[in-house]
Amino acid sequence: MTTENTEKVSEIAPKKTIANKFSLTEEYLNERYLLRNNIISLDIEIRKKDNSKWRILCENSLYIELQKEGINISIANLLALLKSDYVPDYNPFESYFANLPEWDGIDHIGNLASYVHTNDQNSFELHFRKWMVRVIKTAIDSRFFNKQALIFVHDKQNSGKSTFCRFLCPPTLGDYISENISIDKDSRIALATNILINLDELATLSRRDINSLKALFSKEKINDRLPYERKASVIPRRCSFIGSTNEMEFLMDETGSVRWLCFEIEKIDWEYSKKIDIDLVYAQAYHLVKTKFDCNLSLDEINENESRNQAFQILSEERQLIQKHFTHGESEDPNSFRTATDIKAKLSQMLNINYLNVVKIGKALKQIDIPKKKLNGVYGYFLDSKI
Repeated sequence: MTTENTEKVSEIAPKKTIANKFSLTEEYLNERYLLRNNIISLDIEIRKKDNSKWRILCENSLYIELQKEGINISIANLLALLKSDYVPDYNPFESYFANLPEWDGIDHIGNLASYVHTNDQNSFELHFRKWMVRVIKTAIDSRFFNKQALIFVHDKQNSGKSTFCRFLCPPTLGDYISENISIDKDSRIALATNILINLDELATLSRRDINSLKALFSKEKINDRLPYERKASVIPRRCSFIGSTNEMEFLMDETGSVRWLCFEIEKIDWEYSKKIDIDLVYAQAYHLVKTKFDCNLSLDEINENESRNQAFQILSEERQLIQKHFTHGESEDPNSFRTATDIKAKLSQMLNINYLNVVKIGKALKQIDIPKKKLNGVYGYFLDSKI
C-alpha cells in the first residue's frame, strides 16, 4: 500500500469509528426506549418500550448506562444526538386536544359557568366561553395569543376562587400551570411552557407590578436564551392568565383596563367539582375552535368591559378631587371653561396643596367622561365649581 493510500485510510478510519458510535447508540436506544422532545416543557422525555410511563431523561444516567454496555460514545456526541432530528418533537397541548372526545352537543362551558354566581351573569357566561376558546387557540396556534386575563373578585377569603381557577387546568396537563410569576427571564419563559398562569396574589402587588403583568398579557412571543442553550430562541407564548383577589379595588392603570376581564363573585357552588368533567368542557371549546367561533371581544364588549371595570379601579387623588369639587358644565358657559392647568391651580389654591399632576388631571377627566373642547384656540373642559 502506498503512503498516499495509507494516509487516506487513516483519515477515513476515525470518521467511520464516530459514525459507528452514533449507529450503535441509536440501535441500542431503538431496541429499548422511546424518546421525544417535549417542545412545551423543553425537556427530552424517555420511556422503556415495555412501560407506558414517560419521565424526563437524565443525560448523565443514560451516558453511564451506555458506557457500561460498551458503547463508548462521548457525552458531547450523546448530547448532540439527543438534540438532533433523531428525537421527534412532541407537543402535549396538541396531543391533549386532539385526543379529546368529539363534543356531544351539551353546553358544558355554560354548565360550568353557571356554578359561578356573579353580579353580571350574562356577561360572565359570554366572556367565560370566549376566554376558554382563546385558551386553546393560544396553546396550539403560534399566530394567536389571549390578550385578556380573567379575574374573579370577592372580598372574602375561602370563597373558592383559587380552587376554581386551578380546576380549569385539566389533570392531563397538570404539569403546565404556574402561579404568581414576576417579570424576570424565568417568568417570561413560563409564558411559553404553561397553558395557564394563575394570579392569586393580585391584592399584594404594587402599581408597578400590576402594570408589568399587563405588559405580559400583550406578549406574543418570547425571545430569551433558554437553559443550556448558547443563543436566544424565539418561541410562541402559549399561556393564558386567570386570577383572583380579595380586594374590590385593585386596578391602577389610568390609561384603560381592556386587558382585564373582572367579575365580582357572589358565591361559587362547589358542586361543580363533582358534576363537571373538565375534559368535556375543553372538548366543547375545541369544537368551537375548529368551527371558527369568534372568540375575540367586539367593540361593544370592550366598551362594556371598560365600564364594568370602573368598579374595580383605584381612583387617583386627582380624580377624587375633581369629582368632589366640580361638576360637568353642560351649558358650556365660557366662564366655566378651564384647562387642566387651571384645574390644578384651582384645586391647589382651595386645598393648599402643590403636588397635583396636570397629566393625571387630564386622564381623570377622560375616565369620568368629561369631553375635551376647544375654545378660542385652546383645549380645555367645561367644569362648574361646587364651591
